[in-house]
Amino acid sequence: LVPLGKKAKQGDDPYCFLAYISVPRIGTPNRNEEAFAFDAREAVREKLIGQKIDYVTEYMAGSKKAVSVKIEGEDLASHLVNLSLAKVNERRANTAEGGLHEQLLALQEVVSKKGKGVWNADQAVRDRNTRQVVYSGEGDYSASKILQES
Repeated sequence: LVPLGKKAKQGDDPYCFLAYISVPRIGTPNRNEEAFAFDAREAVREKLIGQKIDYVTEYMAGSKKAVSVKIEGEDLASHLVNLSLAKVNERRANTAEGGLHEQLLALQEVVSKKGKGVWNADQAVRDRNTRQVVYSGEGDYSASKILQES
């Protein structure tokens, strides 16, 4: 996440991430995409784009801020956990007990029992929900070959 519109002090890192949760990672030329990564990204995009948000820094991880984000009163991390597109991290040593983290753990306990999304153990389902992306310059990629085949 990159908060916009606030004046940052020189040297501040403008990037932050959602506190207490982990989402599947989008692929790169060096790393395969994880199952449900695209779905998680699109869920965040649908919620955030064009919206005014409120965010609170929950804790710091090195120089990066871990934030909780609310859109019209709904917590974004809770939304992703509820959709089975995120897992709740274990409590960090530098965070207080209770609060949002405990709420997320309780929600995850209920959602994980349904076996959907990131909690689905069926490899065929996971494969169907993983994009296979070919990056230009990778392997035997050839634009002319693709054009000839179409």
